[in-house]
Amino acid sequence: MQWADFLANEAAIHSLSPEQTAAFVERLKTENSGKSEAKLASELNIGAAAFKKRMTEIYDKFAQSYPELASSESRGKLEKLRACLTAKYNGGQDAHPTVKEIYENIPPAVPFEKFVGHEAELQNLHQQLQTSRQVAIAAVAGMGGVGKTELATQYAKQHLENYQGGVCWLSAQGIDVGIQILRFAQLKFKLIAPDDWELVDRLRYCWQNWQQGEVLLVFDDVTDYKIQVQPYLPPESPQFKVLLTTRLGFDRTLPQLPLGVLKPLAAMKLLKSLVDRERLKSEPWVARKICKFLGYLPLALELVGRYLDTMPDLSLEKLLKRLEKKRLEHEAIAKANPLMRYQYGVAEAFALSWEQLDENAQGVGCWLSLYALADIPLYVEAIEDDDEQELWEKAIAELRKLHLIQ
Repeated sequence: MQWADFLANEAAIHSLSPEQTAAFVERLKTENSGKSEAKLASELNIGAAAFKKRMTEIYDKFAQSYPELASSESRGKLEKLRACLTAKYNGGQDAHPTVKEIYENIPPAVPFEKFVGHEAELQNLHQQLQTSRQVAIAAVAGMGGVGKTELATQYAKQHLENYQGGVCWLSAQGIDVGIQILRFAQLKFKLIAPDDWELVDRLRYCWQNWQQGEVLLVFDDVTDYKIQVQPYLPPESPQFKVLLTTRLGFDRTLPQLPLGVLKPLAAMKLLKSLVDRERLKSEPWVARKICKFLGYLPLALELVGRYLDTMPDLSLEKLLKRLEKKRLEHEAIAKANPLMRYQYGVAEAFALSWEQLDENAQGVGCWLSLYALADIPLYVEAIEDDDEQELWEKAIAELRKLHLIQ
């Protein structure tokens, strides 16, 4: 029995109405797992609210067969239902559904309702991972702090059920990535290769004996692809998906998902999730000016939002004046809040990219920074000395690669 036929049969067993059946089948189709409710509602020619209402009714009906649905949070009901139905489908019509444990070491993520502005990128990321072996998330706006790691974390959490073979999170800035993979395989799957084997052979043993099901490997904060990623890639197989988060720009041989700063409305939404709404309503225009001043950068917005939350008597107007005066040196954005996973302030986030440049590229970057934010032509070709022209070309390429200029 095909999956679509199985879903239709389950709809009949649970007495779903024709309208509910249509919503149920579309929501649970494998090819629609990365689509938003709004997108599916549009395809069914109904409103998003109507689609949401039908899904709530569907969960209530299926909760009679799967009591765990009744205790699940609203955002977890879909994946719990999908897991139960998948288990029943794979085990036969009379099999008692059991939810298989999916092994993962994903770092903590912010609540989904506080993850704003990059919802479309989440959907695009899933589609790219289904059609390509590797995806790199790059900050297209020219700075760290746009939320690359948070996007990857949210994706891994929300699509955990798609990766029955597990999600292995690897810190490119931590201990040797190969050792991290071996530790994950040993801890989760009891895969222990002999210590006297070479690392490459131990990794090959793990790949060959990895648990069945699609696997997601996340290489976080990659600064050198050839050293931190390439030696540790799994074999060419549809089973393994590889996701990178990086400040680097790659050539077209590696698919990328550019990630920029937030749109103005999304920036305000992020600020509202951190600061009392009534407080923002009392100074709405100032709140917008603060978002603009911060360049709509998620890191800066979260730092300022958390700072305001600790200073309930500070007016937004006074904070804006202080930010304009002290800029990156103001304590609101100079240091990471201890409640945040990201450990850097805005200046430090910039410095991480800046320090990767050689002296020539830094010099060109400083020179370009003297110009106003305007369309000012720069003709490198006009430089008569060929060696000097080549130095400029290389410097500009490096600045672009790290997204420090556009």
